[in-house]
Amino acid sequence: MFNPIKNISIKWVISLLITLFLVSISFAEETSVTANVSVANNKPEVISITPSFSPVVMWQNVVQSFSIQLKDVEWDNITYTITPDYGANSPISGTINNASKLQNSEAFINFTYLSSNEISEIGSSKITITLNDGTNPVTIQEIDLYIF
Repeated sequence: MFNPIKNISIKWVISLLITLFLVSISFAEETSVTANVSVANNKPEVISITPSFSPVVMWQNVVQSFSIQLKDVEWDNITYTITPDYGANSPISGTINNASKLQNSEAFINFTYLSSNEISEIGSSKITITLNDGTNPVTIQEIDLYIF
Protein backbone atom coordinates (compact mmCIF):
# COMPACT_ATOMS: atom_id res chain seq x y z
CA MET A 1 0.00 0.00 0.00
CA PHE A 2 1.15 3.50 -0.83
CA ASN A 3 1.73 5.85 2.14
CA PRO A 4 2.17 9.53 1.04
CA ILE A 5 3.57 10.60 4.38
CA LYS A 6 6.54 8.27 4.05
CA ASN A 7 7.35 9.66 0.64
CA ILE A 8 7.56 13.27 1.80
CA SER A 9 11.07 14.18 2.66
CA ILE A 10 11.87 15.86 5.93
CA LYS A 11 13.69 18.60 4.07
CA TRP A 12 10.54 19.50 2.14
CA VAL A 13 8.44 19.65 5.35
CA ILE A 14 10.97 21.91 7.06
CA SER A 15 11.08 24.17 4.00
CA LEU A 16 7.29 24.37 3.97
CA LEU A 17 7.13 25.23 7.68
CA ILE A 18 9.75 27.97 7.33
CA THR A 19 7.86 29.46 4.38
CA LEU A 20 4.57 29.46 6.28
CA PHE A 21 6.28 31.04 9.30
CA LEU A 22 7.80 33.85 7.18
CA VAL A 23 4.49 34.51 5.42
CA SER A 24 2.69 34.78 8.76
CA ILE A 25 5.34 37.22 10.06
CA SER A 26 5.05 39.44 6.97
CA PHE A 27 1.26 39.69 7.41
CA ALA A 28 1.68 40.57 11.08
CA GLU A 29 4.14 43.43 10.51
CA GLU A 30 2.89 47.01 10.44
CA THR A 31 4.25 49.44 7.94
CA SER A 32 4.09 53.15 8.63
CA VAL A 33 4.57 55.71 5.87
CA THR A 34 4.83 59.45 6.44
CA ALA A 35 4.51 61.92 3.58
CA ASN A 36 4.89 65.68 3.70
CA VAL A 37 2.74 67.26 1.03
CA SER A 38 3.09 70.95 0.26
CA VAL A 39 0.13 72.69 -1.28
CA ALA A 40 1.10 75.44 -3.67
CA ASN A 41 -0.39 78.84 -2.99
CA ASN A 42 -1.31 80.45 -6.28
CA LYS A 43 -1.13 84.18 -6.78
CA PRO A 44 -4.31 86.14 -7.52
CA GLU A 45 -5.40 86.05 -11.15
CA VAL A 46 -7.18 88.80 -13.08
CA ILE A 47 -10.05 87.22 -15.01
CA SER A 48 -11.51 90.27 -16.74
CA ILE A 49 -11.49 94.06 -16.85
CA THR A 50 -14.47 96.20 -17.81
CA PRO A 51 -14.38 98.10 -20.08
CA SER A 52 -12.55 95.37 -21.96
CA PHE A 53 -11.19 97.29 -24.94
CA SER A 54 -7.63 98.51 -25.00
CA PRO A 55 -6.72 101.27 -24.92
CA VAL A 56 -9.62 102.87 -23.12
CA VAL A 57 -10.10 106.14 -25.00
CA MET A 58 -11.15 109.12 -22.88
CA TRP A 59 -11.52 112.86 -23.06
CA GLN A 60 -9.60 115.03 -20.63
CA ASN A 61 -11.22 115.65 -17.25
CA VAL A 62 -13.77 112.82 -17.64
CA VAL A 63 -14.75 110.11 -15.14
CA GLN A 64 -14.63 106.46 -16.23
CA SER A 65 -15.79 103.49 -14.13
CA PHE A 66 -13.76 100.27 -14.13
CA SER A 67 -14.42 96.79 -12.76
CA ILE A 68 -11.77 94.14 -12.28
CA GLN A 69 -12.83 90.54 -11.77
CA LEU A 70 -10.16 88.51 -10.01
CA LYS A 71 -9.76 85.05 -8.57
CA ASP A 72 -7.72 83.59 -5.74
CA VAL A 73 -8.32 79.86 -5.35
CA GLU A 74 -7.09 79.78 -1.74
CA TRP A 75 -9.44 82.62 -0.68
CA ASP A 76 -6.52 84.62 0.72
CA ASN A 77 -6.98 88.20 1.78
CA ILE A 78 -5.86 90.39 -1.10
CA THR A 79 -4.54 93.91 -0.80
CA TYR A 80 -4.59 96.06 -3.89
CA THR A 81 -3.31 99.39 -5.11
CA ILE A 82 -4.48 101.34 -8.13
CA THR A 83 -1.95 103.81 -9.52
CA PRO A 84 -2.56 105.94 -12.64
CA ASP A 85 0.26 107.63 -14.57
CA TYR A 86 -1.84 110.83 -14.53
CA GLY A 87 -5.21 111.84 -13.17
CA ALA A 88 -6.88 110.45 -10.06
CA ASN A 89 -8.82 107.38 -9.02
CA SER A 90 -10.99 106.26 -6.15
CA PRO A 91 -10.34 104.07 -4.25
CA ILE A 92 -6.56 104.17 -4.34
CA SER A 93 -6.08 100.98 -2.34
CA GLY A 94 -7.95 98.47 -0.25
CA THR A 95 -8.28 94.92 1.00
CA ILE A 96 -10.59 92.17 -0.18
CA ASN A 97 -11.03 89.74 2.67
CA ASN A 98 -12.21 86.21 2.16
CA ALA A 99 -15.68 86.97 3.57
CA SER A 100 -16.46 89.27 0.63
CA LYS A 101 -15.59 86.72 -2.04
CA LEU A 102 -18.11 84.81 -4.08
CA GLN A 103 -18.49 81.04 -3.81
CA ASN A 104 -16.31 80.40 -6.86
CA SER A 105 -13.32 82.23 -5.29
CA GLU A 106 -13.89 85.34 -7.41
CA ALA A 107 -14.07 88.94 -6.29
CA PHE A 108 -14.45 92.36 -7.89
CA ILE A 109 -12.67 95.67 -7.51
CA ASN A 110 -14.73 98.59 -8.74
CA PHE A 111 -13.16 102.02 -9.06
CA THR A 112 -13.54 105.31 -10.88
CA TYR A 113 -10.82 107.18 -12.70
CA LEU A 114 -10.75 110.90 -13.45
CA SER A 115 -8.54 111.71 -16.42
CA SER A 116 -6.21 114.65 -16.13
CA ASN A 117 -7.09 118.02 -17.61
CA GLU A 118 -3.45 118.94 -18.24
CA ILE A 119 -2.60 119.43 -21.90
CA SER A 120 0.88 117.99 -21.30
CA GLU A 121 -0.73 114.68 -20.25
CA ILE A 122 -2.65 114.07 -23.49
CA GLY A 123 -1.78 110.78 -25.18
CA SER A 124 -0.99 107.28 -23.99
CA SER A 125 -0.90 106.45 -20.32
CA LYS A 126 -1.91 103.59 -18.05
CA ILE A 127 -3.41 102.59 -14.75
CA THR A 128 -1.45 99.94 -12.84
CA ILE A 129 -3.27 97.55 -10.52
CA THR A 130 -1.20 95.56 -8.04
CA LEU A 131 -2.71 92.54 -6.25
CA ASN A 132 -0.98 90.92 -3.29
CA ASP A 133 -2.14 87.86 -1.34
CA GLY A 134 0.80 88.09 1.08
CA THR A 135 2.32 84.80 -0.07
CA ASN A 136 3.35 85.10 -3.70
CA PRO A 137 5.00 87.67 -5.88
CA VAL A 138 2.45 90.37 -6.61
CA THR A 139 0.17 90.27 -9.64
CA ILE A 140 0.45 93.38 -11.79
CA GLN A 141 -2.23 94.26 -14.32
CA GLU A 142 -2.11 97.36 -16.50
CA ILE A 143 -5.00 99.15 -18.17
CA ASP A 144 -3.90 101.12 -21.23
CA LEU A 145 -5.49 104.54 -21.71
CA TYR A 146 -5.48 107.13 -24.44
CA ILE A 147 -6.45 110.61 -23.28
CA PHE A 148 -7.24 113.37 -25.80
